[in-house]
Amino acid sequence: RVQARAALPGHPMFSSKPKFDANKCKVNLKMLVNRFQLLTQKKANLAKQQKRQVALLLRDDKEANARILVEHIIREDYTLESYELLRQYDEQLLARFNVVVTEAELRPEVAEAVCALLYAGWLMGNDVPELKELNKQFTAKYGVPYAQEVVNSKEKYLNHRLLRMLTSTQVPDPSVVEMYLCEIAKAYGVEWKPRPAASAQPYSSTIGMPLPLPGMPVGDTPGAPPAAGLLVAPMPMTAQPETATATINFGALPGSAASAATPLVFNVALVKGAHGFGMTLDPENVVQLVKPDSEAERSGMIQEGDRVLALNGTAVSYELPVKSVAIDLDDGAIANFSLMRIAPPAESHTHLAPSHTAAVVAQPSTVAVLPAVDASSVAAVPAAPLQPAVLAVAAPVESEDDALLRRLEQLKRS
Repeated sequence: RVQARAALPGHPMFSSKPKFDANKCKVNLKMLVNRFQLLTQKKANLAKQQKRQVALLLRDDKEANARILVEHIIREDYTLESYELLRQYDEQLLARFNVVVTEAELRPEVAEAVCALLYAGWLMGNDVPELKELNKQFTAKYGVPYAQEVVNSKEKYLNHRLLRMLTSTQVPDPSVVEMYLCEIAKAYGVEWKPRPAASAQPYSSTIGMPLPLPGMPVGDTPGAPPAAGLLVAPMPMTAQPETATATINFGALPGSAASAATPLVFNVALVKGAHGFGMTLDPENVVQLVKPDSEAERSGMIQEGDRVLALNGTAVSYELPVKSVAIDLDDGAIANFSLMRIAPPAESHTHLAPSHTAAVVAQPSTVAVLPAVDASSVAAVPAAPLQPAVLAVAAPVESEDDALLRRLEQLKRS
């Protein structure tokens, strides 16, 4: 009897066709929800670490490396979104599972969810075991031809955004990358602004300056603007002690305008220390002493005899001296001094070499030997004999031994 039944057509004794197991399908649907939650949490934690790395790269001015890492973050974000959509389809099938079990044909109420999980199982089955098992169950339920139709004509059965996130191999658009970079920099408090693509150029990893091609001089990088860090701005000609001598005309005639004392006003910024600024002033706010190893001496601009005119824009005088204004400043504060220096008159030309002075003394009635006098100015101004005090060479400093010897000689003569 068994042999006769097995011989009947349509009643095979052993069938290799897979069967749909409702219980197994439901268990895998529940396990898939937990699987997606674990994968989402894992990838979200990894994304936080990568965003922190991007912020550090932007802070260190390594934008190229930051862009590469941001592209990976964007792809992971798409993966997380696809996990969320698949989890929603999974929960929808759990809620409507009786439709899957009782209906032999695929109903529209569950068609979109079944097709999404069936295709995801075919695509991601090696990474997510539950999806692979669900692909087998749905193929057994609705047949191999229908499952193959869903895989081959996926654009017709799947959500367009889900399909793009699962299958797209395109790199993120530069505008999306810059949006991510801006948001990451803002979230971590990093100052960063997008650079134009034309201004991108290689920078030295050690000194942070633009690098030209090997063997080329600086500034020859193709398409790169000149390095701003290599341009040295000219220093303004402010009050240095040497600049005061520029106003002295060694060849000016006595009594002329050039021989008069020339005031020189300049500004100096000093930092107030625990012992002040390192200057000793008289009641008229004139510098009497510049203390060694002080802020005033290190500036190299303040000399004895300079008069302080103002401090931080406040004019000083006998009634309002500098110390009355500076007492309100804290230690470490920067104070701006306005000072005036009286440049020496024409007699400062006594610093000339002895040979030049001798030439002038030998011909006191002539002016032609003065190096700075023009011929036209000589004709316009009548020549006058030079004052002896003007041409007197400063006497050498006498030591105590020399002074004692000179006094003994005077006693002998007397």
